[in-house]
Parts: sequence; structure tokens; C-alpha cells
Amino acid sequence: MSGPAIEYVFFDLGNVLVHFDAAIACRNIAALVERDERQVFEALYGSGLELGYERGELDDEGLAEAFRRSLGVRCETADLLRAMSDMFTPNTAIEPVIASLEAADVPAGILSNTCAAHWQWILSRRWPVAQSWFRDAVLSYEIMHMKPEPEIYRAAAEVAGVPPESIFFTDDRPENVAGARRAGWRAELFVDVPRLTRSLAEAGLSLFV
Repeated sequence: MSGPAIEYVFFDLGNVLVHFDAAIACRNIAALVERDERQVFEALYGSGLELGYERGELDDEGLAEAFRRSLGVRCETADLLRAMSDMFTPNTAIEPVIASLEAADVPAGILSNTCAAHWQWILSRRWPVAQSWFRDAVLSYEIMHMKPEPEIYRAAAEVAGVPPESIFFTDDRPENVAGARRAGWRAELFVDVPRLTRSLAEAGLSLFV
């Protein structure tokens, strides 16, 4: 190992700790509001509406009202948020890695571009990947900055309470990994659990999983 010891590990959420499929969300919403799935996709994702929600520029009601106006539909806000969030499944393959970090007394956190509805829905599932194994959750809609913007990495480093060079981070998007590296973190692209385990070992964390 070269460089400072790793004192904190941050994980991305989507497609690292949990899998998701936006096509499922669009199908759910299309059935709810009786519109075509392509229309739903354009209204929610193509328009940038969901992105603004992840950035914290819109609250739940603001997102729902903008979506209803866009398609000229009626639906309860809670029903819409549920339909757009019921698209996640846990990545159970990564659970032994998290358990090994816990056993080694290495603190871990979540650093995610996400929105309030998705985060609350995931928490309500009570999956291990989003429960007590993680000390902190740094979320774009709360920080009002998104990866790979430098502000979110600075905020996360403050939460971790360790020097940037002592943070390890994994994310499935290359631009987010690059942003973490620019912030001085040790960051590696998430491909699968075996590669993550090797990357952690190369960073000085040899975990038995």
C-alpha cells in the first residue's frame, strides 16, 4: 500500500448498494396516470424535473405538481412518489464487504445523488445495505449539490471527519470517481464485488468476505 491509511469508506447508492431500473418507474407511473411510458419518461427525466428534485430544488409536492401540470393528469402525491420509487432491489452480493468493514471497525457512509422519495422508500425496505451498517449518509437533495461537483465531496469529507486522502470511495459512474479523485480521495470504479474487494486490499484494507 502507498499513501495514508484508509480511515473511512464511502459507497455510492444506485447500482452499487442497490440496483434500480428507471423503466420500471416509468411503467408504474404510466399505469397510475394512464399515459404512455415514453410520455412519462420525458415529463420526469427528459425535462430535467427529476434532476431538480435530486438537487433539492423541488420538494415532494413541487415535483408532483410540476409532473401533473406537464402531462395534464391527476394523482395523489404519495401515489406518484411510491410509483417512481418502487424500482429498487438490494445488491445482496455487497453485504459481506460491508459486514467485513464493520468487523474491522472501519466507518462507512453513503454518498449519493438521490431524492427524498427514493431515499425514504429504500429506508422503508429495511435492507441491510441502507441501515445500521452505515454511519453517515450524504445525499444530494440535502446538500443541494451533486456528484461530480466539488462541493459535495467537501461536505462528505467534513462528515467523515478524516483527511480527504484517507477516504476510499466507489461509484459506478466514471465522472463521479474522477470528481472524488480531484478532491484528493482514493476512488475506484465499481464494477463488481470481487473487483471492489481487490481495490480495497490495494488501498490497505484486506477484508475477508
